[in-house]
Amino acid sequence: MGLPKDTSIPGATRLGGRLHETVLFMEAAAERCAASSVLVVSVFTILYLLPTIQFAAQKMLWVDEFFTLYLSTVPNWGELLRALGTGADQHPPSFYYLTHLCLELFGCTPVTVRLPEIFGFWLMCVALYALFRRLLPPIWGVLAMMLPLSSGAYYYGSEARGYGLMLGFSALALYAWFEITAGRRRVMSLAVLAVSSAAAVASHYYAVIAVLALGIGEIVRTIVRKKFDAPVWAAFGGSAIPLLVFASTIRTAREYSVHFWAVPVWSEVFSFYGMEPIVRAGRGPHLFGYTLNVLLGCIGVAVLIVLALPRASASRDTRRAIAIPWFAASAVAMAIAPVFTMILAKFVTHGYSDRYAIVAVIGTTVLIVYGVCVMARQRTAVAAAAIVVCGLCFYINQRDLKMNDQFSWRGLKSDFQLLNATQGEPVAVSDGFAFYRLSFYSPPAIYRRLTYVADAHASLEYLHSDTLDRGLLDLSPWFPLDVVPLRDYVRNHAYFLVFGYVPDRSWLIYHLPEISVETKLLGRRGGNLLFAVKTAAVRATAGDSEIMENRPGLSSKFIKSGRSLCEFYFGASHCPVL
Repeated sequence: MGLPKDTSIPGATRLGGRLHETVLFMEAAAERCAASSVLVVSVFTILYLLPTIQFAAQKMLWVDEFFTLYLSTVPNWGELLRALGTGADQHPPSFYYLTHLCLELFGCTPVTVRLPEIFGFWLMCVALYALFRRLLPPIWGVLAMMLPLSSGAYYYGSEARGYGLMLGFSALALYAWFEITAGRRRVMSLAVLAVSSAAAVASHYYAVIAVLALGIGEIVRTIVRKKFDAPVWAAFGGSAIPLLVFASTIRTAREYSVHFWAVPVWSEVFSFYGMEPIVRAGRGPHLFGYTLNVLLGCIGVAVLIVLALPRASASRDTRRAIAIPWFAASAVAMAIAPVFTMILAKFVTHGYSDRYAIVAVIGTTVLIVYGVCVMARQRTAVAAAAIVVCGLCFYINQRDLKMNDQFSWRGLKSDFQLLNATQGEPVAVSDGFAFYRLSFYSPPAIYRRLTYVADAHASLEYLHSDTLDRGLLDLSPWFPLDVVPLRDYVRNHAYFLVFGYVPDRSWLIYHLPEISVETKLLGRRGGNLLFAVKTAAVRATAGDSEIMENRPGLSSKFIKSGRSLCEFYFGASHCPVL
């Protein structure tokens, strides 16, 4: 008995032919869809905005976001400049004013306070799509648009800080510069380059690294062409405007960096390219996130398609050059932004965090898409498969971020339950992170009892950083929080509770033997401890309630409002019930 007909060599050949035709049909369909800018941008906007806005509406405010909320809601520009004149925050005043305008136009909610960053991340992705449409067939532009969604930088698309805007304007500057070098719409592109360079630095000072990367590319272009393009350099000069306008604020902020919480260490450069997108305490997510997973997946898909379908057509549009030396130099320089940022931190600013080098996400995206395209011989099937992988990683990214936020909510509820079980005693919160969140989300009955006891010298002694304590003291006129120097608090309280996280964020717990005559452990939730402390204070415990009711500053105003801080700023419908 012979073999079945469909297992013969001719049958296998026909199967291979049908598979080949199917691949060609799918490639043609993908190319047609990718070629429609309106369709691509519209679909991407929906894909990006719906889950991002939903996450922004539900996500608990992170510590740094309280700076944005409180400083963006000051009464006027003069008050903002006075607050930032303390040097307690390193974001430009223009970033806060933009957020202020956004809140004035759309109201204050968890989404609107993050709206500029949501827009900024979207702008980066769209600018990368437009850029790669000029370099390669449009399907590769779609991949460049999707790839950042798999990175840890996506977290900053819904965090009320300047990093999302910095990404958006930096990518727009890269696109405008490329248009100039290609000889297209020169006058308009020069204007866009100047404005976007200035806007990037006005969002965050470290955006100068992106302009530096473009400058490196322009130097290579000058060498290759043997011609100096003065208007381009003049457009780069737009980035200097925020630096000059806010020079006094920058000088003051540098004083805080002497004992900054994020000391620059050379090994931190390599952590940028880690593969864990989950938020790390105080430092945010690894900004490379799942991008390495996408890269490995793309390589595997490319190898399979090239080997299994050798006759599958490469992209039919090979007329556009994809190896431009000055563009490649700029992309590489931007991809190694952590190196430049570390150098700047070591010798100028004295503070380094991965997110300061976030523009490296733009450079790595360019290099990865270009590398996969070359390796896959521009085959549309590889690009389409890579886009699907990006979509899957985007889903995983969202899931991980939501799980991390839910974990934070559970921790906050546990802290609240521990404090709520006490008898109304005043509470000195020794953990600044917990203090911000407990003060904001707790009902008035708990909020009115909370105080952050600050001492820059003690913080420096135990934690080797005084950034948090100095900042809370200096910004207390503009923050609705009760912050009291250690000496004053101990003098006025004979009995109080101390609550905080022990390992690395709470100097006060280590300092208790110096200020107390008796200390007793009352409870524990994970790493958070609750102590009862007796001191040799002059005032009696009975007078403590009077002290709390007559506290100076904004905290007294909010206590008397009868609402939580969350309800005051966002409204009750946007606030959880602890």
